Amino acid sequence: MIFRKTIGATVLTIQCCAQADMPLTFGSAIRVSHAASGGYELETGAINFGSGSGQQAVTFTPRGEGALWLIKGPYGEPTISSGSAPVECGAQIRLEHLSSKKNLHTHNFRSPLTGNQEVSAYGEDGEGDANDNWYVLCDGKYWVKGAHFTLKNVVTKTQVTAFDKEHRPYLLMTTLATVIWSCTFYILFIWMPIFMTDIRSPPLNNAFAITSLVLFTTNVLFFPLAGALSDLIGRRQLMIFGGTAIATLSYPTLLVIENAPDHGQYMNIYCLLAHGTMGLALALYGAPMCAFLVESVPATARLTSISFGYNLAQMMVGGISPAAATIMCDRYGIVGVAHLVSGVAIITVCGVALGLRKDMPLTFGSAIRVSHAASGGYELETGAINFGSGSGQQAVTFTPRGEGALWLIKGPYGEPTISSGSAPVECGAQIRLEHLSSKKNLHTHNFRSPLTGNQEVSAYGEDGEGDANDNWYVLCDGKYWVKGAHFTLKNVVTKQYLQASKDNNFNQRNGCGNGCPVAGHLEASASKVKGSGTVLKAEVGVFLSK
Repeated sequence: MIFRKTIGATVLTIQCCAQADMPLTFGSAIRVSHAASGGYELETGAINFGSGSGQQAVTFTPRGEGALWLIKGPYGEPTISSGSAPVECGAQIRLEHLSSKKNLHTHNFRSPLTGNQEVSAYGEDGEGDANDNWYVLCDGKYWVKGAHFTLKNVVTKTQVTAFDKEHRPYLLMTTLATVIWSCTFYILFIWMPIFMTDIRSPPLNNAFAITSLVLFTTNVLFFPLAGALSDLIGRRQLMIFGGTAIATLSYPTLLVIENAPDHGQYMNIYCLLAHGTMGLALALYGAPMCAFLVESVPATARLTSISFGYNLAQMMVGGISPAAATIMCDRYGIVGVAHLVSGVAIITVCGVALGLRKDMPLTFGSAIRVSHAASGGYELETGAINFGSGSGQQAVTFTPRGEGALWLIKGPYGEPTISSGSAPVECGAQIRLEHLSSKKNLHTHNFRSPLTGNQEVSAYGEDGEGDANDNWYVLCDGKYWVKGAHFTLKNVVTKQYLQASKDNNFNQRNGCGNGCPVAGHLEASASKVKGSGTVLKAEVGVFLSK
């Protein structure tokens, strides 16, 4: 059982214990069924959670096996007499499990499958706490039998739902993305040494030593470097390159391994180089794979899709790859094995190319790197130095790609705090960006910047608190500010845009000589003119979603 703000999976219906079209009243006992799954029904009592809260688990059970739940008034309010009043749409209720006398409850513990908010049955003799309170969201004036509705928790603001067909594309994508890793790894490091020892003629006596060396070099030593490379050029781009390399190189490298001339150590060297080449290509694909999957799948489907998809690929493709390679080798020679690897690689590359979730709305509470489009990806940074003129505050610059800071997306100064992950940021909304390390906010004011004479941009405040000059409009296309899309930041008070240019960088000519902590950085300033220098992107970070 999971939570999210997607209507298709949150729709519930009432299946019993009330007359058709009759408004449900406090004191009614109902079965709650899940519409998208075909009628699975809300149940509890079979088991306690083995992790998380350890409380009594709540699940959806097959139709006809669900429990009866008593509709009660909210916690902390006077008791409402049974049958005395119909439940209005939007009202607060509690649902008490009739057998155990525990209330439907949610809190910030993680659920075991999806990692979203856990749903439990909580309390004694019908008494619990405020997390037992739920809004009934429905159409019309009253909550009636048979009509669709959703339950939204009053405290956590999340809705009850289940993993359903909306998540299936993510499950397919994670399975396809893992297939090449499973197949190629098993063929290269399980099947290949047996081929070189028992099938190849003449046999290679050092086959297992060569395989172990390639495995250690490419999948242990080279892995962190490939992961760092994906931070610079993008996970999808590196995985597509690695997958394409596997598809392209499998034929010539496997031919070299099969036909390496029998000239003493030269045979070992040929096989080592060919085997290592494929190992490097696999590492370029595999190193960013896990991070790619996490970033590509929304939180509501992440744990289930990735765990099922990964293990499904390992079981269906990885486990049978050595046997499939042996069959192809017997029938078609090593060329058949090359075609097997290439075919799987092509399918996977297509899955990766189509599977990146580019339209992920950024939410309050996400931490992002802000990159400058026109400069090729210089990233917003602060903390290295204070201005020697102007305000004297902490300087903000754009640093070369991969070195930028994480900035926390917050609601505007002077407004109530917005819960992390609770709402996507709409285009045109006001936000603040807090530098995670220094707890200072992105800020501008009427001081002059040192290089261009535009408005100075600084990091200002203490422990995340500053003033109204920390507020920025997010200007973007569409309804929401989304990952990877172009946007600009316009200050709410000064009406000027955050901007930079590669022509305005700190160097020896403008006084930033040896030992200068911002040498090579671009000046961040605010300008009245909106143009190519004001275009920004947010592609890397920690993205929260409901």
